[in-house]
Amino acid sequence: PKVYWMSGFTYPTGFLTALLQTSARKNALSIDSLSWEFVVINHHDSDIMQPPKEGAYIKGLFLEGAGWDSEHMCMGEPEPMELVVPMPIIHFKPVESRKKVVK
Repeated sequence: PKVYWMSGFTYPTGFLTALLQTSARKNALSIDSLSWEFVVINHHDSDIMQPPKEGAYIKGLFLEGAGWDSEHMCMGEPEPMELVVPMPIIHFKPVESRKKVVK
C-alpha cells in the first residue's frame, strides 16, 4: 500500500522494526545505527501516488488533549470540547543516527 493504517496493526512494533531492517539491508547499514525521522505531510491519502523510497506513510494516529495546526504544521491548543484530533499522514523515515560528540 501507499499509505499504511497504523491503527489496524495488531503489533505495530513488528512493522516498524521491519521498516528499519529493510532500510538497513538496502543501505548496507547496521539496524542499530538507524533511528526515525518523522515528517508530517499535509496531503490526503488519495493525493499520494506512490509509496516513499524509504520508510512508510502512516495514517490513523490521533492526538488526545492537543490540536493540530495545519497552517503552521505544529501542535497547538485543541478547539473547545474537542478531545481527540486525527493527525495528518506522517512519513516514518529511517535515517542514520548522528554520532554523539565525546567530551
